[in-house]
Amino acid sequence: MDEFKGLIEAIKNDSPQEILKYNPETSKMTLAGITVVPIHDYFLPAIFAALEGQIGPVARSLIIKYAREIGVKDGREVRERMLEGKEPTIKNVREASRSIFKSWCQVGWGKLVKFEVKENHAEISRSTSYEGEGYLKLGRGPAETPRCWIALGYMIGFFEGLLKRKVKGEETECIGMGAETCTFKIEW
Repeated sequence: MDEFKGLIEAIKNDSPQEILKYNPETSKMTLAGITVVPIHDYFLPAIFAALEGQIGPVARSLIIKYAREIGVKDGREVRERMLEGKEPTIKNVREASRSIFKSWCQVGWGKLVKFEVKENHAEISRSTSYEGEGYLKLGRGPAETPRCWIALGYMIGFFEGLLKRKVKGEETECIGMGAETCTFKIEW
């Protein structure tokens, strides 16, 4: 978790482009000390589609569950470090979540086009999505269900960790289904 502390500090002071580093000696890329790995944008969607083909809809549940767990840890860390453990105001929630999601989007998760956080819900849309676009690159045509499992799970978890309460969410539009955006509705 100390590496996440570096990310939080860097987000406060720098843009992701300034904190993304490549070390030629180790051949590692880091984002404020967190090792990140560039992979084809269709790599994970291909794994998820294969897993779904083998075990059915439970594949989606598993991916969302594990992404949610990471989001919870990150949300808790932000609450402790940025908010010093205090109960967040809606302004704090809006600022902290926007900083984190914008940072992840700037290094490849997609382009934020709508970011709205209200008293008991959030609606977030992105106009690009490695998960949705990656699925389309598999050549199977538009998906029948939303494909941004990691993004959905992470967002749910992040808000849970930040708010210290149960959160639910869904992806209501998905580029992988042919929509213009991937839109997430999160409620607490």
